[in-house]
Order: sequence, then C-alpha cells, then structure tokens
Amino acid sequence: MIQFNLLPDIKIEFIKAKRMKRLVAFVSVIVSSVCIGFFVILFLLVNVWQKQQMTNLEKETNEIADKIKNTDDIDKILTVQSQLKTIDGLHNAKPIASKFFQYIEAVKPANSSITNRTLSVVDNKVTLSGTASSLEVARQFVDTLKYSEYKINENDEAKKAFTSVELSSFSLSTAEENPAIFTIRFAIDPVIISSAASNLSLKVIRDPNLGEVDIVETPSAQTPASGGTN
Repeated sequence: MIQFNLLPDIKIEFIKAKRMKRLVAFVSVIVSSVCIGFFVILFLLVNVWQKQQMTNLEKETNEIADKIKNTDDIDKILTVQSQLKTIDGLHNAKPIASKFFQYIEAVKPANSSITNRTLSVVDNKVTLSGTASSLEVARQFVDTLKYSEYKINENDEAKKAFTSVELSSFSLSTAEENPAIFTIRFAIDPVIISSAASNLSLKVIRDPNLGEVDIVETPSAQTPASGGTN
C-alpha cells in the first residue's frame, strides 16, 4: 500500500500566504502614512501659512494706504501727476506752424503769391488769400491741393493731405502783375502738421495726367502754431 505525505506542501503554501499578507499590510501602512503626511502638510499650507501671508499682505496694504491718506496735499499731487502723463500726448498733437508754411509754399503754383493765410487749430480749416497771373493758375492751385497726398512711412497707404478744397472767391484787378485775386478754403489733415509726424513726406501732384510730382520732406523747424496762423 502506497501513502503520500501532503502536509509539508500545504504548510509551505500557508507560510507563503502569511508572508504575502504581512507584506501587503506593511505596504498599506507605508502608503497610508505618506497620504496622511501629505494631507497634514497641505492642511498646514492652506490654513496656516497662506492665511498668515494674506494677513501680512493686508497689513502692509493698510499701512501704505494710511501713509498716502496722511500725505499733505495728496489730491494736488495726484492731479499734477495725471496732468504730467498727458503732456507728451499734447506735445505730439500740437500743430507746427513751420510745417504749415512749407507745405503751402510747396503746393502753390509758380505764377501766384499768398497774401494772407489762416489756420484754425480747432477744426483744421485753412483760408488762403492771394493773387495769380490768371484764373487758370488759381484753379491749378485748387487741383494741386485736391491731388496732394502724404505718407508717414514708406509702406503706408497714401492719404489725402487736403480735403473739402474750394475756390470760394475770384476777381480781377487792374494790376499788371498777378491781376487775379482769389480765396481758397480747405481742411488740412492735422497729422501732417503735428510734431509726432517726424517722418512724413508730402507728395505734391500738380498734374496726375502728366506725372508732375514733387516730394516735400518733413520740415526740421519746430515752431508751434497758435489758434490762428496768418
């Protein structure tokens, strides 16, 4: 009769299972400890350190606010600072009389002269009074104003320098030289006479069909214009 002793194998399996159980329990304890530690650190960070930082920041803000409130004439100081910020913008936007004079001289036909010129910096309206050798020359003056364009940079699209151009009056005198008396009214683009447009070039187109074109660069003189320029 043959007998098998199975007890040793069963015991070995039992021991292995017991060891595995202990290993799993040990790993679980380690993982749980790490999670609990991380949670504690996060709790301290949010509820202690962050609150302390916010308290300190609020304290510093209140101290600065109290210091500003206690500053003498703080309203005047803030008003002056606000006005100083606008100075550069006002300076760039102010008209330059020298530009106005040079551009008008560049557009004016050869057989004509300007006797009076007025520029309103409020609405950028211009009135020119002068004399010419004939009505045709006065009309040529008007056409040149209508056709003239400007650019600030080389790659910019050309824009009209003068708009709403009209020959408002015309008469003949008995003078031998330049007997035609005329008055021209138009609006000038404020950009071309502002101090900000330092790279501007004016394209004076006397006759678009014949291609008669003059290029006038930005004047170097910096003379601010007043309410009216004569």
